[in-house]
Amino acid sequence: MKSRRLEWVKLPTFWIEAKGLKIFKWSKGEGSANVAALLAYIALSHQLEGDVEILAQRPTEEWGRVRLTYDAMTQATSISRTKLAQGLNVLEATRLIKRVEGSQSTYDICGYDPFQSWAKLPCRLLYKEDVITAFRDFQLRKATELQALKIYLLLISRRNKETNLVNISYDKIMDYAGIPRQQIRPAINVLLYAGLVHIEKVKSWDRDGLANAYRLAHVDSYKHPGTTTEKSQISKVEVAI
Repeated sequence: MKSRRLEWVKLPTFWIEAKGLKIFKWSKGEGSANVAALLAYIALSHQLEGDVEILAQRPTEEWGRVRLTYDAMTQATSISRTKLAQGLNVLEATRLIKRVEGSQSTYDICGYDPFQSWAKLPCRLLYKEDVITAFRDFQLRKATELQALKIYLLLISRRNKETNLVNISYDKIMDYAGIPRQQIRPAINVLLYAGLVHIEKVKSWDRDGLANAYRLAHVDSYKHPGTTTEKSQISKVEVAI
């Protein structure tokens, strides 16, 4: 793994905005592999180089090239080598990654462009030593784990950089991530319990009253209700799990 992790890395979002999350479904024979795929994608993305001066010295087709061994990926994601292999096969089949021929443990993250179509993926504070602690308890046996990962990636893609919040309705989550309405709240609870997101109340954008907004943990923590222009509209709420 990287000797020095950044606070965040540039996650490609073109496929998320194209509703690519809907491909990852929970069904017999493929649900756990899809969970493994998204866990592996996050771990691989954490290795991306974001310094455009460094990338300028490489061919553009190698901008998304990362190297991460099986041992490092299984440690980071807390999943077995068998499940990791299944997850990587899913990522390759969906054209999110490509194995680099003749180079062991090397992958190209497809479509990575450090100049556009990216969002901040929290990195350094997700780890304790070499383990992503938020995913340590994932067993790859529950649909809510898959739905939680899909919502997490969607929230990352939709974060407003000015307010550091995500204002998104259940209808939009259903549309972009393909998650049944009744599974959205349990999946959000998984993210809350893992400390990956916080819920805040904001003035509703489509009706009177208040609505939920989501704040990602571990990225731009200096941007909060006390420092944004929406201070008067936002109030922190406690969420019971």
